Amino acid sequence: AEELRGDPELVREVVARSWSAFQYATEALRGDRGFVLPAVRSDGRLLRYCSEALRGDKDVTIAAVRSYGLALECCTPAIRCEYEIVLAAVNQDGLALQFADPALRDDHRIVVDAIVRSPQAMRYASIRLRQDPEAMAAQGLTGYAPPKNEKAPPPEVFESPCGFVEYRRPRVACWPVVLSVPHGGQLRPNEIPDRTTGCVEPDWQTEELANETWNEFGKGRIAAPAMVFLRLHRSKLDGNRGRHSCCEGQNYQALEAWDVYHRWIAEALKACVDKFGFALLLDLHGQSHRRLVTELGYRVGVDDLLLFDGVLDMSTRPCSVDALLRKDHPWAGRRPGGLSALLRGPKSLGAFLETRGFKCTPSPAMPEPVKAIPLYKFREEQKEAEAHADTAAKCGPPTGDAAAVTYFSAGYSVIRYGSPGEVPSQAAPLTKQDQATWATHVAAIQLETSWLGVRDGILQQRTFGEALAWASEQLLEAWLGWTMPADERG
Repeated sequence: AEELRGDPELVREVVARSWSAFQYATEALRGDRGFVLPAVRSDGRLLRYCSEALRGDKDVTIAAVRSYGLALECCTPAIRCEYEIVLAAVNQDGLALQFADPALRDDHRIVVDAIVRSPQAMRYASIRLRQDPEAMAAQGLTGYAPPKNEKAPPPEVFESPCGFVEYRRPRVACWPVVLSVPHGGQLRPNEIPDRTTGCVEPDWQTEELANETWNEFGKGRIAAPAMVFLRLHRSKLDGNRGRHSCCEGQNYQALEAWDVYHRWIAEALKACVDKFGFALLLDLHGQSHRRLVTELGYRVGVDDLLLFDGVLDMSTRPCSVDALLRKDHPWAGRRPGGLSALLRGPKSLGAFLETRGFKCTPSPAMPEPVKAIPLYKFREEQKEAEAHADTAAKCGPPTGDAAAVTYFSAGYSVIRYGSPGEVPSQAAPLTKQDQATWATHVAAIQLETSWLGVRDGILQQRTFGEALAWASEQLLEAWLGWTMPADERG
C-alpha cells in the first residue's frame, strides 16, 4: 500500500477524479516539487495537502492560486505577504482577499481587483478602504460596506493587529449602550486550527444585522453606540466562551483576538458607566430552532420562567439585568415592577419589540419560552437515552424534539458583564476590582434573533435595528428614568 501511495502515475490518476485523495499520498510525494508544480497548475486545491516547504514556495503557490484563488488560505504567512501572489489570487477569486496579509488588504489595487471579481470581498478590505464607499463608487464599483450613517459623525474605528476584531467607538457618547457581535465573522486564517468541540456554525447574517442595527441606533441622534465585532469565523474562535475553551489548543493568535475582543467590550461598558452611571450590553446572535421568534436571554432559565410572577419576583439568583433593579438607584421607587415585569411585563424589552411587530420570548404574548409538559417529556427521554448511550451527543444547532424545548438564556459574554460574579476562575472573569465597581452597573441581554423576518434581508435587518433602538430607549426610560436629551437627537 505504501508503494501505491507513492506511485506518481497512480496518484495523478486518482487525484484527477478526487482532489482530496491527495492527502493519502506519501509525505515524500506531497513534498516532491517536480510532481506538485504541474499538479497544482491543474487544480490549486491540492496545495492544502502539500508539504509546508512547498506551501512557502513562490512558484508552486502562484501556480496554485492562479488555478484556485482560495488556495491562498493554505499558503504560509510569508507567502500571503507577497504582492504578486495575492494579486493573482484575488483575480481568480475575489474572496481570497480574506486570506491576504492585513497590509495587502489595505492596498487599493488588490482590493479593487477583488471587488471586481466578487463584490462581497469588500467586507475583507481594511477599515480605511471599507469606510471609503465614495471612492469605490467613483470607479463604478459596488460592494458590501457598513452603511453610512447620515446623522452621526464617523466613529473612531480600531482594528486588532491581524484584523480579527473591530471596535467602533463613538466620538460623542449619547447612548449608554454597547453592541457586541461574537458569531458573525467569516475570516478563517490557516494558522489558527479549527475547533473540534462545541458549535462551530456561525450565526448567519449577524454581521450585516449588526451593521444595520448600529446604523439605525445613530439615525436621528448625534451618534451611534459603541460596537465590538469579532471577525474570526466561529470554527476558529468562539468569543462567547470562556478563554479556556474558546479555541483549539490555546492557539496564541486566537487567544490574542479573544483578549482584544473582551478588552474592548469592557472598555466600552466602563465608558458608558463613567458617563451615564449605567450601561446596557446587547449581545447579538442568531438562532435557527425557533421560527419568527427572537429569544431574549437574561440568565434566567426555562424552569424559573415557568414560575408564577410573584414567585419569580422572590428569586435571589443573580441574573444579567440585576443592574436595572438596583435598590439604591434614584428611580427605584418608580419602576413598573420586579423581575417578572422586567422580563415579560408590558414595559419589558420583549413587549416593546412586539409593539413593532417582532415576536419575542419572554414577553407578554409569550411569557414562557418552553412549556412545562414538553420540557418534562424531553428530559425523561434524555435520561433514558443517556442510560443506553455509547457515544457523546453531537454539538450544533438543536433539531427535532430538542429544538422544541431549547431556549438560550445566556452565554459567556452576558454572564461576564451582567453577572460577573458567576464566571468561574478558569474562564477569565473580570478582575475583582472591576466586578466591585463599574460592572455592578451593567445590564446585559442576549438576543437570539430569528432568521425569518429579522436576518433574511436588508429591509428586515434595518426594520429590526430601528425597532431595537427604539425599544432600548423605552426600556431604559421605564427602568432607570433615562431619556436622551433633545440636543443629542441630531
